[in-house]
Amino acid sequence: MVPMWKNAPRLARGYYAWKPVAVKQMAEMFPYFLCIDAGALVLRSPAPLFEYIREHGHFFMHKGDGTIKDYITRPQVEKIVKKLPLNDQHTIMSSDAYCILSGLIGLSKKFYTSLIEPIYKMTSDITLFEDDGSSKYGYGWIAYEQIHFSIFKHVLKLESHQMPGWISLKIGKKEVPLYLHWEIDKIIPETTIYHSQRSTALFGEKSAHARYLNPAGPKKNK
Repeated sequence: MVPMWKNAPRLARGYYAWKPVAVKQMAEMFPYFLCIDAGALVLRSPAPLFEYIREHGHFFMHKGDGTIKDYITRPQVEKIVKKLPLNDQHTIMSSDAYCILSGLIGLSKKFYTSLIEPIYKMTSDITLFEDDGSSKYGYGWIAYEQIHFSIFKHVLKLESHQMPGWISLKIGKKEVPLYLHWEIDKIIPETTIYHSQRSTALFGEKSAHARYLNPAGPKKNK
């Protein structure tokens, strides 16, 4: 059920407490995985992303603006940030602690204990996911599971790639280029993921690269 607030233009609606649950379930099913929002389109094979996640254990992206301190709510500050060591508090609330884009996350079992499970346990307190209007910009700007993943990303000092455009993935001894964008007029033939919920119909059916893959391989007939 999606709560609504009067007179509040909302870019993100709902609590999004379901996402940490889904991430935990994926981590229990697969050794590594890529979580993509339903509105995004996979236009080319994401194989390099899976290779990167398998090697590094995570894949995060961020924009060049929008920090944790811009969007964090008062309950998140009181119940999470203030309980961390002072150095971590300063890191999280710094001017360069950007929020990651929770609509495109890659993780592996490597981070089950240090990231996946702790964020999952936070879903027992729904106020940590509530858009209560206490952030700097008020209601409706982000989905609040984004803050939790962002906090752990910075505390664990994990790498994040800046979107949109070209990024470089270090896989083994290689630097593999990858192009991702959310603006439809910036889509090029090399685009791997169109990360937007707008105008997806213009691309027609593009499900060839988005499919269920079992890392364990196909089941063998007995």
